[in-house]
Amino acid sequence: MKKTATPRLRIAIVDDHVLLREMLATICTIWVHGEVVLKAADGVDYEEQVAKVGKMNLRLWTCGCPGAMDMRPWSGYGSTNRIRA
Repeated sequence: MKKTATPRLRIAIVDDHVLLREMLATICTIWVHGEVVLKAADGVDYEEQVAKVGKMNLRLWTCGCPGAMDMRPWSGYGSTNRIRA
């Protein structure tokens, strides 16, 4: 009987700091159960990319993205609320 591969989790990394985004992506590459499909700088960038590549299983998203303190729709907090709704 042929063994079927377990689907890997699709991971999105969203952070306004390029170095942190790349570091998290590098760490995720050693995890065999997931693959980084999307790297974005903010919520707007995330939404544009996810429309092209499809839904994610796991999002690593900084709550400190620009606009976080005033709860703008595309801040880390605002975007999380939009995606959950």
